[in-house]
Amino acid sequence: MGACVSTNNTDLDAHEDGIKVPTQTEVKYALVTLDGGGATGAVIGCGDTISILTKTEEGDLTEAQKIQKGLEELFSIKDHQVDSYYNALYQSNLSVKNISVNSLNGEKTVKVELSGNITSGGVCDDPRIQEQISYTISSNLLESTTPETAIIEVSLDDKPLLDYFNQK
Repeated sequence: MGACVSTNNTDLDAHEDGIKVPTQTEVKYALVTLDGGGATGAVIGCGDTISILTKTEEGDLTEAQKIQKGLEELFSIKDHQVDSYYNALYQSNLSVKNISVNSLNGEKTVKVELSGNITSGGVCDDPRIQEQISYTISSNLLESTTPETAIIEVSLDDKPLLDYFNQK
């Protein structure tokens, strides 16, 4: 079952010579720099750092579409090592069911529904997994937003994602 967002790949920008060219949108996803100590981003888990990577997509995407594309990219990586980055989700099998993004009085609320299963490598991977998902979501919002400045609710098979980690 796909997410309830659609992509319009016919979006075009006028080029200076009058020729229409496709617009492009930067989509972001989060991986981990092991033992990074916060050198390049937020400190998480066992002294690691979240690192934001980018990918270019065709079209002018909404926030929900950017979040979906970012999560799909993150969930598609099945290697634990990507260049110099670590992916704590490499053993997991996740997909996006639905995404909603709402703003009210300057406060952004994002609800993401996932399905599938999470396989964690242990106590250090638990926060890595949570933060990779949270930072992938927040980095694709239009304003400069972090998981601390937006309300981000993630569910896995209709239960809050945090419940998965609290049951261990």
